[in-house]
Amino acid sequence: MKFFIRLCGVTILALALLLPGALAEAVSAGWRLGAGMGSAKLWVGQQQNRDGLLVYCTDFERGAPDAQAKYTDGHQGGFVRSDGSVLSAHENAAISYLLLRWGKSKDNATAAAVQLAIWSLSSSGRAWGSPGMAQILAEAALPASVVALGRSLTDQALRYAGPYRVTAKLVRPGAAEVQVFSSTGVQTPGLAVQLTTSGSLKLSGGPSHWLSTNQSQLVPVQRTDFGKGSLTAMITAAPLPILRWLQPAAAGQQRLITSAVTGLVTGSLTVPAATAFQAVVRTTTSTASLSGPGKLHDNLVISTTAAGPWLQDPGTGKPVQATVVSTLWGPFKTPPVEAAVAPSGAPTVGTVSTNISGTGQYSTTELAVSAPGYYVWTERIDALSARPSSARDYLKPWSGRFGLAPETTLLRWSPVLTTELSGHLATVGSKIVDRLSVAAAPPTTRGVQVTLSMYGPLPVQPEQSKDVPPGSPLLTKLTLPLADGATANFGSLNKVGCYTVVATLPESAAVNSFHDDFGEPSETVCLQTAPAAPPQVVVPKHPQAPARVPVSAAKPVPVQAAIPLANPLAPHPEAPPQLAATGTTAEGGFALGAAVLIGSGISLLLVARGRKLGRLGKHRG
Repeated sequence: MKFFIRLCGVTILALALLLPGALAEAVSAGWRLGAGMGSAKLWVGQQQNRDGLLVYCTDFERGAPDAQAKYTDGHQGGFVRSDGSVLSAHENAAISYLLLRWGKSKDNATAAAVQLAIWSLSSSGRAWGSPGMAQILAEAALPASVVALGRSLTDQALRYAGPYRVTAKLVRPGAAEVQVFSSTGVQTPGLAVQLTTSGSLKLSGGPSHWLSTNQSQLVPVQRTDFGKGSLTAMITAAPLPILRWLQPAAAGQQRLITSAVTGLVTGSLTVPAATAFQAVVRTTTSTASLSGPGKLHDNLVISTTAAGPWLQDPGTGKPVQATVVSTLWGPFKTPPVEAAVAPSGAPTVGTVSTNISGTGQYSTTELAVSAPGYYVWTERIDALSARPSSARDYLKPWSGRFGLAPETTLLRWSPVLTTELSGHLATVGSKIVDRLSVAAAPPTTRGVQVTLSMYGPLPVQPEQSKDVPPGSPLLTKLTLPLADGATANFGSLNKVGCYTVVATLPESAAVNSFHDDFGEPSETVCLQTAPAAPPQVVVPKHPQAPARVPVSAAKPVPVQAAIPLANPLAPHPEAPPQLAATGTTAEGGFALGAAVLIGSGISLLLVARGRKLGRLGKHRG
């Protein structure tokens, strides 16, 4: 017959429990004394029949069995004293614990103490401290130590009486704690505990069965995979609040308690299947801007969502590994717009992989960039990258958004500027215009201005240099937009000398700075005074041959006071006329003018431009 008793949430299975009134079976006689002690008046201890069945007396006021006393078995349940008073469930449970824990002891003192404890609970008026117990102690003349032990066993039985509760829980990774509690809430010694495991949990050392103590038992455990597992702790023979006794055939004899009725008490812990976790990547590009070709990497900060911590590999106890795939997109002409994914057909620099094993900081491999424009990183984690492969079902995929500002780098454009003045040799008062040519400009140049600084007048054509020489006079500054073909009008230049222009472009968010050389020939113009009108020649009626002046004797005149030249292409008479008030012939005057021209700063300017002057032809009479 089977039935279940549910106590404090623990299911107890009792097997073959025969209730009072069930079919009784005769037991053999041949009774004799077992372990115990006493006096000529009173035996305190065990009785046993010829089959070795150990029993204890219950009704002190009745007679003990003689050698041939007849008894029947099969009587069990809650015990009722001979006066009709009913034992409480707690008292039944205490006697049951006594019998299981110490009832089969072969030690005489222990057996006598157990009998005293049973009489104190099962016999009317025999509780400790009562006159009835004093009578027993007086007749038995037991040693004080045995009396003290009997009292102690009674106290322990009441303290450690069932029903029982078994708990099992993980107290730290790899360790389970098993505890056995009595009905009074204290940890209970002396009960056999056995462990079983199932699923992904196994014992990794330590005992699988033991006798409980009043201390917790720590059990090493280990997960074998990411699935569900359990550990069950069982009290295989938990004393129940039910007693089994022999009923005498003759009235006036004591009933004999045979043994505890036991059942199975279990407690378990369950390790659920691993919770799928999701790694989250927070990233920042290695630099927000570059002035020229360089290398970029991405800085990764790995964490997890609130759904669960980073999964541990059951085999090693180390974090599950995964791979972050990082893609560098670009170059783009404009800042990328944030979106869930990159635009279709977006250019890429390359893709790199970073192995991660838990939360923390990581850095990707570098990728080289050379073309100007905007670059942006994206990251993703594929569940198939989980290692070991059994963790793939527990790693959620993740991907980052495209176009995030912290992930964007600008490699600035480096425009190439060239400028050309409208003239390089001119006369005072000429209008000078500068024309800008631009190469490698950014896609948009709105708001970007080029500054043209004109220095002059300078006494001679300047030598080309990276920097503006100290003391160079700044004439004016003009600005114009960064646009190919843009022009700047410097207006009329009214002083003799040379002028040079320096083009500069300041650094901005999208472009690098630019600074032209000082004294660039294409950006230099030299001015001279315009030649005066030739003097009128007076021809005498009787011309005389003029004295000729050698050309080599003519001295150069400064550019500020250049002497006007005679027109070498004007008509002339048969005889060379003299110049007025000079005593010089017209032919000689022409030669002098040529000398002045050669000596002037004009030849210097022409040489600076790399051009050659043609020789002036002589006019012959």
